[in-house]
Amino acid sequence: MMIRERPKKPGMKELKVNIPVKYHLQLHSLKVMEGRQIHGVVQEALDQYFATLKANGTLKGD
Repeated sequence: MMIRERPKKPGMKELKVNIPVKYHLQLHSLKVMEGRQIHGVVQEALDQYFATLKANGTLKGD
């Protein structure tokens, strides 16, 4: 049996996390209703979250 690994994008790291079911359903809804990819929605949310932390002085650097 061969296991095929997904091609990795430079500068990207894969994380596996557990999230509440309600968040999973909301992400899936965005995927179905708006045609958005889950990884893009999560990346956008994290970008906004870290920008807020940086603006508040909680997060230093990039």
